[in-house]
Amino acid sequence: MKAPFEHISIVLIRPQHSGNIGAVARSIANHGLGQLILVDPPAFDPDRARWMAPHAHHIIDEARFVPSVEDAVSNAQLVLGTSARNRAWNIPFIDIPTFCNRASTPQRISLLFGPEDSGLSNLDMQFCHAMIALPTHHHQSLNLSQAVNVFGAHLMQSSTSPSEEMSSQPSMGLQKRVIDAGMQTLELTSFLNGKNPVHVRNHLIQVLGKATLSQNDLVFIKSICDKTFHSIRILKDVK
Repeated sequence: MKAPFEHISIVLIRPQHSGNIGAVARSIANHGLGQLILVDPPAFDPDRARWMAPHAHHIIDEARFVPSVEDAVSNAQLVLGTSARNRAWNIPFIDIPTFCNRASTPQRISLLFGPEDSGLSNLDMQFCHAMIALPTHHHQSLNLSQAVNVFGAHLMQSSTSPSEEMSSQPSMGLQKRVIDAGMQTLELTSFLNGKNPVHVRNHLIQVLGKATLSQNDLVFIKSICDKTFHSIRILKDVK
């Protein structure tokens, strides 16, 4: 049977405990979520993980191991980071109903969870289109598998499964290439003076996440950035 939310990948960034990985795998299987992606786990004991994942060994066996967040989200069309607190970055927060509504659209979504002791770092969040937090009363901390369970339960309760036709929203890999080209061009101008390049880059990611652009649209924008970059560089070399 096809998992109803297989388009939503669960990305654990530097997870510290194999037991938590196994419990998350069980949550994924229980709620029909997509692939488990592990980013640079410092220590991974597959036997311990499987012991914590009855009837979900296949999730662990099919897990994808990657060295960086960039690799983890390269195929995603929407990247959402989870956090228990507001951040200094101007990254928008969405609520649970908005998350469920966006998840009902058939697009490849990556849901990011940080290490158990510290959560997502600013560097981890650089590819996020938006952040999402689960409402809590006082103690703002949930076990990884508890958090995945809550998200999964809301998804299953909120709506029917997405349609079969996948959205044509460009992947994060292509979005990043366009942003790299744009940032490379901006570095030749005075636009970045007095601005934090990391914040500018993240703002561009948010803009692309809101826009309804096809892959051809992004390729066209990238070609403009590339041509502009080379033209400005030639002018600077002449001077």
